[in-house]
Amino acid sequence: MINRLFSVLEEPVSYLFGGARFSLSKGKATRTTANYIVENLRVHNENYKFSLRRTNVPFTNSERKLFKELTQALSILYLGFDKTSCKAHIRTAIVSSLIDIAIARYFRGDRPNLFGPIQNLFLTLKKLSFERYEGAPATTGFFITQESPRQFDKQAISQGFDVINLKSKYQIDDELFEGPLSYRYIDGFHSLYVAKIMKKWARVKISKILRRPNIAKYNAVERLCHVELYKIISKDNTDNFAAVLNNRSEIEILFEDQKLFVWRKGKWSIFDPDIFYDFLNTFLSKDAIDAILWTAYALSKIRHGTLILVGDINTKLVTKLKKGSVAGKHDLSRELIDQISNKSVVGLKNSGELIRILSSDGLTIVDTNGSIIDSGIITDTSTIKRKDVTGGGRTTAAIAASNFGKVIKISEDGPIELYYKEKRIYKFG
Repeated sequence: MINRLFSVLEEPVSYLFGGARFSLSKGKATRTTANYIVENLRVHNENYKFSLRRTNVPFTNSERKLFKELTQALSILYLGFDKTSCKAHIRTAIVSSLIDIAIARYFRGDRPNLFGPIQNLFLTLKKLSFERYEGAPATTGFFITQESPRQFDKQAISQGFDVINLKSKYQIDDELFEGPLSYRYIDGFHSLYVAKIMKKWARVKISKILRRPNIAKYNAVERLCHVELYKIISKDNTDNFAAVLNNRSEIEILFEDQKLFVWRKGKWSIFDPDIFYDFLNTFLSKDAIDAILWTAYALSKIRHGTLILVGDINTKLVTKLKKGSVAGKHDLSRELIDQISNKSVVGLKNSGELIRILSSDGLTIVDTNGSIIDSGIITDTSTIKRKDVTGGGRTTAAIAASNFGKVIKISEDGPIELYYKEKRIYKFG
């Protein structure tokens, strides 16, 4: 039974952790490394070890915590069932619920009575994600806080938000969204519900509305990535988090250190900036990495594909890599590219230009100073050494370019992939 269960969990767990190899074996282990984590499970007097391995990209602290919660949830689910009958039912229940339970456990921390309300909130948003009104998807958002009302108001107002107190407290349930006003007016973009988990009744109660009056001052990337919400999310704990249902019918859960859980196409994945910092820190400053990683997430969210090569690149290497330009041969196209050459990705992101540049297709090259060298490049794929390359044109171009540095590929259907030395080493979404 445990082996059959593993076989159906292998794909969604690997997806959650960016393509890491998920393994099951007998025995007991305690050894972990930067690229290998293991948790033990005892079943019928047998010791099993569940492990994750990911070469080149170390596991972050958030991923380690989540994997621990996931294996503990698996233990509770597996051992809590009568395994002598209905094995297929049990397996289906675990596969359907495991990752949802692990994420809710992540946010409840050491407060067991918070699990139910948190899981119910996520379930409510999942149900609402199927809702359409006049052809457009439902969107909304919640800011969950355990702070005192006065403390929360002070912090939110200091960051430029408006806080509107409601006359009563309202429970989050299916009836809340029976009519479109509740999700059209509080749309998760201009405003969110503020709710607190009431420990005594194990319920989430809405008491305020959080409004973003100064949203126009943020650039396109910052708006798509909810940058201002992170300013009022507590660091180093999960007391405050936001759950947003966006216009792609995806659930984004924003929590400490600018991390996100994303429910996309029926699967959970984690977007963790620490992975990008580790991937690019030998080439770029933190500010430059931030500009690239959040623009990459924004492009993933709006479904625009692109390729970014980061490395110690000179003109000779560009000539070797470049087969042509997606901009064509027109002199104006070359002049437009010259306008952005040698400009900082940080400055271009702040001005709103970077997302427009990267969404124009082709490969963009960024040097170790964080400046754009060239853009709109058609990559010469004849430099690929591997003989087993599969995939479309953008994938092939990413593999070829990865011989010259670190490559970030964003697909037009959403996934973000990291390539180095002709290998895909990480995948989000």
